[in-house]
Amino acid sequence: MKKLLLFPYHPDVELLAEKTEELEDVSVVGVCSFREDAAAADAVNQRLGCTGSFTELLEKCDTLLLLDDYRESKKEKYYEVIRSASDAGKQIMITPIMAKQLNLSEYQGQYTILQTIPKNDLVKGKKEIRQARKKYTIETPIIVVFGMGQNCCKFENQILLKSILDKEGYKAGWISSNPLGALFGGYTMPEFLYDRQLAFEEKVIRFNQFVYQLSIAEKPDVFVIGIPEGISEFSTHEYNHFAEYPLVIGSAVSVDSAVLCTYFMSKLDLEGMKEISLHCRERFGFPVHAASIGRTAFEKKSENKRMAYLFLEEEYLQKHYEALPDQPEVYAGVWETEKMTKAIHIILNRLQGNPDAI
Repeated sequence: MKKLLLFPYHPDVELLAEKTEELEDVSVVGVCSFREDAAAADAVNQRLGCTGSFTELLEKCDTLLLLDDYRESKKEKYYEVIRSASDAGKQIMITPIMAKQLNLSEYQGQYTILQTIPKNDLVKGKKEIRQARKKYTIETPIIVVFGMGQNCCKFENQILLKSILDKEGYKAGWISSNPLGALFGGYTMPEFLYDRQLAFEEKVIRFNQFVYQLSIAEKPDVFVIGIPEGISEFSTHEYNHFAEYPLVIGSAVSVDSAVLCTYFMSKLDLEGMKEISLHCRERFGFPVHAASIGRTAFEKKSENKRMAYLFLEEEYLQKHYEALPDQPEVYAGVWETEKMTKAIHIILNRLQGNPDAI
């Protein structure tokens, strides 16, 4: 089991600390970060039952995992931490985004990218499938988790959905929208999805074949697919690739059920949710059967700046969220684990009633 030291603090670290029992073949020994995140990092370390300076935590780990820089901080600290880990003989693992943002030329061979991808020999006849340049029918039912944009708790909902499926005895194939899904046994979203040089049609065919090959090799009872980014342009600077990713995936596979993730709202607009659900069904082919209200709010500071995301505390959520008297059971806050679990079971019951599904 790998013992991970995380750098820097990222809101997703809270999930890793909360879901430690669901991590696969890894454990977290602690978090170190920039000075601005000292309080948040200390709180996570306290939850994990670990204390100590960076040097002390580095001694306890065997792998340093570099996470995305959600603050857009200066990169000098990253290089300093990498040098310390390298000098201490520790393995270095980096998320795909950070690997592209850092100059790692002097560390060639000393680091790996955090990802879980199918082995080349996963499927017999893979070459023939690829050369056929066609879409294949995928018999395995597919549940997608998608949202309005980044930071709307899609990853948290994927973990919960995968956990419930495991407990119910289903073999779930999970393609995660977040590279940290690899720590929970999920596959990493294939890199070609983000390739700006690749045509839309090629992405659709490749993603279809990617899922088809997994369905043959692993024979899962159900697929869980997390959709990166969001369903529309969100602001002047938050384009969400103009919904390219849900369009590609919705065109590549037939989706049986979908969980829509929203940003925090104090009260649900039921008519608005119906309109969004209809839009997603018509544009992407996503039948929305449950919705999860996230723990993140957003703030638009000015036309010249990107959106600012506010990661809300549990106390704030409990105080300011008000469920409607006639609110459907399939709508719940992601922090309302019991209600969200019930909503997911409603989805599973719906699929169980479909002879072509689970």
